[in-house]
Amino acid sequence: MANAEVRDNEWARIAELPEADRQAVMRREVEELAKLSEEERRARLRAGAEQEFRLPDDKLRAVIVSRIHVWLDGDQATVRPVAASLDAVMNVAPSTVAMRRAAIIQTLARDFPANQQERLRSLVPGAFPNHDVRPVSMASSRASLNEAAPKVEAARKPFWKFW
Repeated sequence: MANAEVRDNEWARIAELPEADRQAVMRREVEELAKLSEEERRARLRAGAEQEFRLPDDKLRAVIVSRIHVWLDGDQATVRPVAASLDAVMNVAPSTVAMRRAAIIQTLARDFPANQQERLRSLVPGAFPNHDVRPVSMASSRASLNEAAPKVEAARKPFWKFW
């Protein structure tokens, strides 16, 4: 129990750091993880994810934003294996954790330019399961409904003509 508390406190401490320091810690972590075998990397990422998702939303967001910046700015040859391993770990995580992660990443991704959003989607496809589906804007859907409305009205029979 004491070890779990120490690890939790470590993650809370990282979340409290200023953005630049948090990114430096994340950068070192990515470099260390990239040197590990896939099994060791996944084991460490699994343990880290368990600790990370115990954090409150505001601290979790800070940690994830830092990780996104490190991944987008880092050497892709180093970042890709680590990101793929984390994505694989999250694919077998409990649904509440996976949904929380996806919601946070999708929300935060909106703040990045389109080219960085696409790179992020390629790094963590599990957080964007339907990224090919583009939402239709309400304005365009209303316009198409308004165009179709007169045709529907003209095709309707009066209520008393039931035959």
